[in-house]
Amino acid sequence: MSMTPPRSLEDILAEYRDRQTQLARLQAELAETTDPDMQKFLQDQINIETNILADITTTALAAGATQADLDQITNEAEEAAENDIFDPKEGNGDTSAHGQSRFAQASGGNEITQLSTSSSGQRELTDREKQLLEYMYQAIFTPESMPDIYAAVSAVRIYDANESWNPFVLAAMGRGMGAITLGSNQHYNTYPAPNDINRLPILAHETIHSIDAYHIGLPAFLVQYSGASAAYFIETGNGYRGIETEVTAYAVEETVRTFLKDSVFRSAVQSGTIAHLPKNYPERIFEEFQKQRELIEAKFRRSWMATPLGVP
Repeated sequence: MSMTPPRSLEDILAEYRDRQTQLARLQAELAETTDPDMQKFLQDQINIETNILADITTTALAAGATQADLDQITNEAEEAAENDIFDPKEGNGDTSAHGQSRFAQASGGNEITQLSTSSSGQRELTDREKQLLEYMYQAIFTPESMPDIYAAVSAVRIYDANESWNPFVLAAMGRGMGAITLGSNQHYNTYPAPNDINRLPILAHETIHSIDAYHIGLPAFLVQYSGASAAYFIETGNGYRGIETEVTAYAVEETVRTFLKDSVFRSAVQSGTIAHLPKNYPERIFEEFQKQRELIEAKFRRSWMATPLGVP
């Protein structure tokens, strides 16, 4: 039986800072909203965060932190929340590379917030990751497509690409790619620890490819992907960013990244209560996806790929 290694004091204090900042954001939103449903939801999230912080406080003190250390972090977290540079309702349109999190950097440098850890180089999606992905996909895609989506999400397996001998994976990593997906098998250059909230955008991106491959079969998916990439390269010199599956995947990725800047949404993800978000969230998610898709298409697509026979 494998034992989970004890967390370092640095990791414990990083989570304490992140959750104190999150609590301050939730309290600020509660003070501003007049919607009774939103007030109830925010208060529930505040209660959850408060209970978790009580446990983290006990753990931190047992690991060697002092109450003065925690008080200082609390004051800094409250100041960070008060001076938050991001508008959680709008986002900032950031299109940073896979694995990056300007949100985390701006709110104290806590680049990775993990709810659990794993030293293994392969795993399934956690229940919380599935919950987030399925919630986002339900908001974006048609009800008729959801059975395939549920099946594809359940089949996903995550691997550390650095432990792979698959020639496709080795070639992709040699080109500096952050991840490559072959059907249900997703290979990451930086292995995503379970429930790492800052890796959810790239998981959402790669799982779009898993869904496409599940729907038409991996051989057909690879043929279509290769053919579209070759055609797009001839037209633009860029081998993949403008093809259909990538446009969708990047739009989903940026939509997830944008909503993780929303304090209510982020808290619901962290607490596992995303299914109980206010009723307007699916509509907001779909609108954000459409906006991100249009931005990506304007930047990378060419008219001959979007319309038959080059008709504008």
